[in-house]
Amino acid sequence: MERLERVAEGDEEKPAYVTHDIRAQWAPASCQDLTVTLTVNNVFDKRYSDHSSYLLNSGDSMLEPGRDVRLGAGYSF
Repeated sequence: MERLERVAEGDEEKPAYVTHDIRAQWAPASCQDLTVTLTVNNVFDKRYSDHSSYLLNSGDSMLEPGRDVRLGAGYSF
């Protein structure tokens, strides 16, 4: 995300940020109806705040969640 420079008077500019995500999906040959998925969002645990997020009372930015790891399974029948 590019640096946020066009802000309202009294608000601070926000720096640019980049996050990296990884997703892998596996379907075993022995069970075609099953899929297993591993997702890692924000792999490098970057501290950043989205350009649209502000705390209501203080006007400060709220940090976005850090690294997020998810394991999922799906079965089609």
